This record gives sequence, structure tokens and C-alpha cells, in this order.
Amino acid sequence: MVKHDIAYVLVSVITGKVEMATGNDSEAWAFYRDMRDIRILVFVDGNQIASAEPLKTSI
Repeated sequence: MVKHDIAYVLVSVITGKVEMATGNDSEAWAFYRDMRDIRILVFVDGNQIASAEPLKTSI
């Protein structure tokens, strides 16, 4: 069985700064859910496979 490297990158849509990068899915989704203005990017083996816009915004 092939094990894939999965990374979650959380980026501020206001500043463009990476706020968190982790391989822990629970940690990533909790941060995404709780913070404002955060976009989540999901990578598998270095290739972006998904993204989601912020759940909450400051506006």
C-alpha cells in the first residue's frame, strides 16, 4: 500500500501570509473553522488537490 504525504496549508486572505502548515487534518480543520479570513489548501505529494475559501470573514 502506498502512503501519501498530505499537507494542509492555511493562508490569511488579508495578508497572504501562511498562518499554519500541518500534516494533522484535525488540527488544520479546527483552525480553519475557528479563525476568520483563512483559506485552506490541501496538498498530496506536493500537488495541490483542493482548496476552500474562508468560512468566516471580517467584513
